[in-house]
Amino acid sequence: MEDYNIDEFSENPNNEFNSRLQEWQERLMISSIETNFKKIKEHGIDERYLKKMENVELIELQKTLKIMLEYYQGIEQYENCKIIFDNFQNVSKLTEKAR
Repeated sequence: MEDYNIDEFSENPNNEFNSRLQEWQERLMISSIETNFKKIKEHGIDERYLKKMENVELIELQKTLKIMLEYYQGIEQYENCKIIFDNFQNVSKLTEKAR
């Protein structure tokens, strides 16, 4: 990921600043998604750990997995979608049991 110089942002008009900031946020989101996916693909999500999580944490994890799923659907990486979806279902089952 590219490094950004805050001085470069401040020298430009606000609309360009906002555009660059949004671009940086998108890159950061994609980087996070790809990092999380790599870890999930390599190690999965430990069901024992999931069972120890509070319901609110499980809900947040569901939201994160849904964002990841939407990202991979958008770029048509359906094998990645399958991996994320399987984990999403496991988390959803535990969330339902916790209610």
